[in-house]
Amino acid sequence: MKFNALKLIGKDQELLESFGEQINKSLNSDVTRFLAQRRSAGDRILLASAAADFYIPAVWDGEFLATATDGNPARLECRGDEKLRRVNQWLESNGLRLNYVLTDHHDDAPLLKANSTGENILVNPSEKTLRFFRELEPTHFLLIEELADDVVTR
Repeated sequence: MKFNALKLIGKDQELLESFGEQINKSLNSDVTRFLAQRRSAGDRILLASAAADFYIPAVWDGEFLATATDGNPARLECRGDEKLRRVNQWLESNGLRLNYVLTDHHDDAPLLKANSTGENILVNPSEKTLRFFRELEPTHFLLIEELADDVVTR
């Protein structure tokens, strides 16, 4: 369904720019501040998203991995284990290690589990996602608001 809908929408540049402006206006200020701090500390930041690859540049000006909309006959999405595989490949090819994972969804559980020595940060998680990480798949994490307030609790 996702791929059929994206095909119908098309890749109109004006629409993508408008979309990017709307998304950037609605970004979580705690996330924006955190990313700015990490950038100023010299960190490389990779956006790994299940979103369609063609519209990521409208909302993100850095390196990214996303769901390919062209040349993806299997319609493989960049989520779950596939996202972890691609992030690990990127880390290895760049000689880096995972330090932070920011997410709002339990689909990223493989990434959070793999980040055993870094910080896992949940951003506006749903009750389902919170329950998943607290009870069903216990994983260490912080809420973005805890970082913003300089409070670290687990």
